[in-house]
Amino acid sequence: MSFRIPPLPPSGRFVQYVRESSRALAQAETITISDTNIERLLLSSAFTDTYHRISATSHGLALPLNFPSPLSELNLLSILALLNIASGYRVHLHRETGRGAWDSIRAFVYGLYLSSAADDEGDFLGARGMQTLSEVKIAELLGVSLYIERQHEGIQGLTVGQVGGPGWELVQLLRTLLNETGKILVNGGYPNLGSFVAEALKEGERAAREKCDPTIAADIVLERLVRAIPGFQDMSMVNNQRVYFNHMGGFFVHAHVPSSQRSTVSRRRSS
Repeated sequence: MSFRIPPLPPSGRFVQYVRESSRALAQAETITISDTNIERLLLSSAFTDTYHRISATSHGLALPLNFPSPLSELNLLSILALLNIASGYRVHLHRETGRGAWDSIRAFVYGLYLSSAADDEGDFLGARGMQTLSEVKIAELLGVSLYIERQHEGIQGLTVGQVGGPGWELVQLLRTLLNETGKILVNGGYPNLGSFVAEALKEGERAAREKCDPTIAADIVLERLVRAIPGFQDMSMVNNQRVYFNHMGGFFVHAHVPSSQRSTVSRRRSS
């Protein structure tokens, strides 16, 4: 199986490409998902017994923070969506921090918010702060080590630290995402990601109103996010087939675009 980055979908068809590419891949790999099997899974003990603690308060977007403005909250939630990438490090995060992937990222973003200063460079959730955030600070707030221990080659019984390991890999991913996004926002004249997202939400709402079609709002917001911010470009070539997931952008759209304006997004699960 090979992975490459496919070109972006045509304008106005971002949600459609998520649905169609996912369906095409499932059919090519002879994957069948029926409503009966979905219901059986949701009602099985794997869900009803194991995941009984998962709720909107523990794994959702209810945040125990006091925001100075709606834009400040929108900015934090936008960054949370951007950084929702740590599922591949779930086992390591549980071992090192005692938290899973989502809870670790959420705690990390809390840390960014609570440790930010008022000035541009010290505001880790602002564009300039994101652009200059270091891997040391990320590791500190995330609670992971940048080193792995190994046996010294020449001295028996001596263990030395070496840069690397799953914690270091995750920190590099987060630093790249934050630095890159911060640079794009600074170059675009946006003080933070929330300001850019607010503009996209207003554009989607305005277009939906002008065209009397509320469902296009989700597509417009998703397209703005994915085109502008490489971190939201969640897509791959799988066995020479283009697959558009747009998981992080879809996560954000689901949370912030009214349900009446995102029916095209929610329908993709039943296709």
